[in-house]
Amino acid sequence: MTITANYIKHIEREIIEISLNALEKNELTEEDLKNIAETVLETSGKIALHDELLTMLEGLAVNWPIFSNTLILEKRKKLEEHKGAVIDSVLGLAKSGQIQEAIAVAKSFTNTNAL
Repeated sequence: MTITANYIKHIEREIIEISLNALEKNELTEEDLKNIAETVLETSGKIALHDELLTMLEGLAVNWPIFSNTLILEKRKKLEEHKGAVIDSVLGLAKSGQIQEAIAVAKSFTNTNAL
């Protein structure tokens, strides 16, 4: 999924807000804040796809667990978008009489996205 520059700015703002709150609570050091800023500045301008955003967030969450919730939310958004595409595909197949194919697509989604 392609993401917009505005969406990337939204995520950057969220990262800043989380970082500042954590700094205020002494959950981050100033050095952490510097490293987070460098990571975001180095990567966010190169992000065009949602998977690239997830990669950046995964890197942040590994080093600073305060970003885990943001990562989880973004993974859910990706899953929901994929689910919508699968639903559209299943409906299209079913409407065209391809019931077995529709069932196979639905099963494939549930098998690969089981919790």
